[in-house]
Amino acid sequence: PCARPERAKATVEALLEQDYPFDKYEIILVVQDKDAGSSVCGERVKCVVSGELYPPGRMRNIGAKAASGKYLFFIDDDCVPPVSWLRKMVDTVAGNARAGVVGCRLVSMEKGFWGRCADYSLFFSYQYAEIMEGALGSAAIAVKKEAFDAVRGFDEVLLASEDWDFCLKLKTCGWMSLFDPGVEVQ
Repeated sequence: PCARPERAKATVEALLEQDYPFDKYEIILVVQDKDAGSSVCGERVKCVVSGELYPPGRMRNIGAKAASGKYLFFIDDDCVPPVSWLRKMVDTVAGNARAGVVGCRLVSMEKGFWGRCADYSLFFSYQYAEIMEGALGSAAIAVKKEAFDAVRGFDEVLLASEDWDFCLKLKTCGWMSLFDPGVEVQ
């Protein structure tokens, strides 16, 4: 979902450089109007126009409907993944039959004191040092398509916490939500 296309350029550039073990992957931006994504959409980046800026869950569901893959990756428009992000996230989610979704560490681009304060105040749940099970934020996650379909995606009405709600629905259906500290997204 892309509410700020001007900020998504670094995200898209990082996604285009992924070291991914499969021949092809899709990059889909869900934008409110066609002009919004004009600076980042093109041959390798598909823009899906939603018509308006909906709550995050609905924007994510719109993108998921346009996707054709076995795994769905969601990343916020202000996050920049490392080149190994897709590969490592697939390794974790595919490596556990019960895993429906996997999330990772979110760290500030600012390496100083205030950046670390932001990490722990905004993303305290994503600073652990070991793999663990629990509700995840959707800033940078990988989801098995079958798990996504089993819970009918994200709640389209919630203005916030649709990601935690998604993980709770997965748990109810027997899927695990895993946090993998081995991957860091800025």
